[in-house]
Amino acid sequence: MTDTAVALVTPPARRASRELWAGGAIVGVFIALAVAASWFHNGAYVAQPASAYLPPAWSAGGSVAHLLGTDALGRDVAARMLFGIRESVEIAAASVLVAGAVGVIIGVSAGFLGGWLDDVVMRVADGFLAIPVVLLAIGFIGAAGPSLAALIIVLAGTQWMLFARVARGETLVLREQQFVTAQRALGARPRRILFRHIVPHVLPSALVVATLNVPTVILLEAGLDFLGLGLQPPTPTLGGMISDGLTSITRYPLLAVYPGVALMILVVGINMLGDGIKAFLSERTG
Repeated sequence: MTDTAVALVTPPARRASRELWAGGAIVGVFIALAVAASWFHNGAYVAQPASAYLPPAWSAGGSVAHLLGTDALGRDVAARMLFGIRESVEIAAASVLVAGAVGVIIGVSAGFLGGWLDDVVMRVADGFLAIPVVLLAIGFIGAAGPSLAALIIVLAGTQWMLFARVARGETLVLREQQFVTAQRALGARPRRILFRHIVPHVLPSALVVATLNVPTVILLEAGLDFLGLGLQPPTPTLGGMISDGLTSITRYPLLAVYPGVALMILVVGINMLGDGIKAFLSERTG
């Protein structure tokens, strides 16, 4: 390889590596914060009206016992943010896992079997994609009622189509490969070919889609919480904290700023991690 080629190839590789490590570090910190939330249960849930609206520790009148101050009910803001981060991470992970499992199975089956099944699945997926995600989520939760199960189902229901389309496209290529033809010639059943030989090849692409979709799910979940359609009080959520903070935005703006900044950093970190994984897999397969 010439020096010019090295100069052209190395910088993108280095950027991908930096994104992968930086995104992984940010996500790792947020996961650690989510795990640590259980240690601060009382501060997040127990109301102390006499301690309402305490300033952060670095301001006059602040206390190290309440690092980021307290809210209108005297609950510790930092503790509630830890629980909000945990809820966002858990709900996003569960929703993307369900969407990925359903989408990959449907997409692989449609791409491998073809025919009327492929046509029906793709038209259904197109129909879901044509409906605005927010309206679909609001309509479903409005009918089913706000709950954790309903939230996970509606979030997964807005994302499975992306996994299905990617899995179908990969399967259309894989089913023509020689190793699949050889399995058919040996008399292998379609189910065995699907789950032993095609699905493992589709999983890397599904992993990239999952990583890139987690920020979308987190933002959608926060938006539903902001509108009061997600997890209900007293369960702390980042979207709910932003909504509560807006009621006193002129006097105590930091109550809305803290969860907003945490949400932004979390989404940016996951996006960086997803871009890094995508670039890494592209280099490995390219």
